This record gives sequence, structure tokens and C-alpha cells, in this order.
Amino acid sequence: MNDRSSLSDVQREQFDALLRAYMHVCDTMYYQAHVGAGDDGLWKAEERYLNVILTSSGGADWLEENSLSISPDYREAIDNIIQSHRSSESDQPDALSSRYGSTRSDN
Repeated sequence: MNDRSSLSDVQREQFDALLRAYMHVCDTMYYQAHVGAGDDGLWKAEERYLNVILTSSGGADWLEENSLSISPDYREAIDNIIQSHRSSESDQPDALSSRYGSTRSDN
């Protein structure tokens, strides 16, 4: 999560495939919640994890390389989640943020 470029070719393929699968599951949850066919609470529960993953160095690198594989509405939702969490972050990170939190200086 912290340095995608340090992964071997096989590890990077695995990381990318895992993140792509997770993003597509979340995209489906977002879409279903958005059109009223799914549980909005389930989607809301993933927002924090999405923020932590996608603001980690590896997650941000993956998102930059793969943003065209994500539907425009979902990409906008992701951007809003990241921005919302940036403006509301506390000085004391929790265990999730400490373990996978952003290591990028621009986040």
C-alpha cells in the first residue's frame, strides 16, 4: 500500500487485480445505493476504507493509472470522499489510518 513501485511484477499484478476487483464491487454498491436498489448504509460503510486505501501511496498510484476503468459517477464519488475526509481528518489517526494511511506529502 505504501510503495507500489517496490513490488515485483507478479506482486504488482496481484495488487492491481485485487484493487480493481474491490473498486468494481464498491462501484456496484455505489450505483445500487444511488438508484435505490441497494443499501445506502452498506455503501457508506465503505467510504472510510476507500479513503484510506486511495490516499495511500500505492492506492493513489493505482487510481492515477486506472482512473479510466472507473465509471465517471463513481470517480466523482471517490473524489468527494477523499476531499471530505481530508477536510475532516483529526490530528490523532486511528489504527486503520496508521496502518494504511497516506504517505504522500500532497495528501
